[in-house]
Amino acid sequence: MKKIILGLLTFACVTAFASSAIAAWDTCAVERTGVVGTSTSLIKVTDCGTSGNNGKWLSLGNQTDRSLAVVLTAISLGKKVKINANFAGADTSGSAVGAIYTIYLNN
Repeated sequence: MKKIILGLLTFACVTAFASSAIAAWDTCAVERTGVVGTSTSLIKVTDCGTSGNNGKWLSLGNQTDRSLAVVLTAISLGKKVKINANFAGADTSGSAVGAIYTIYLNN
């Protein structure tokens, strides 16, 4: 019985920690963009659907040129972007954006 309880408790703890590191989708406006160091491009998001994501800095990751084109297009047209990222670690580590899309709706 102790092994079963210990196994369930371990499973619950691992699940809780793993879920905080999973990337999620959110719709946000891009407030700023810039470069840190020699090659790291960052964006600051605001007006997100999940209010806890407002003001977070995200790294554009490996697809910097393409992602930056999407970001600058959204900024110039006043559109929001759909972002897939690990928002939970964004303030401390500049979490990398997995995917980003400009939303061409009347928003």
